[in-house]
Amino acid sequence: MGSVLVRTKTGVPVKIVFVRNRNKKSECLYLLITDCSLSDSEIVRTYGNRWSVVSGIILQSL
Repeated sequence: MGSVLVRTKTGVPVKIVFVRNRNKKSECLYLLITDCSLSDSEIVRTYGNRWSVVSGIILQSL
C-alpha cells in the first residue's frame, strides 16, 4: 500500500492510494480521494466498508 498527493488540472488536491492484490502482484486497486487528511489505512477501510454495503444492496435487488 502506498499513496501520492497530486493536484488536478483545476488545482484540486487529490490523494491517490494504491493497494496491491495479495494474490496477483501484477494487479493494483487505485483509490482517488479529495480528503487528503485521511490516512491510507482509513481510506482502504472506508472503501472496504462501502463496498460490502453496495454489494449487499446489489445482491438484494437480484
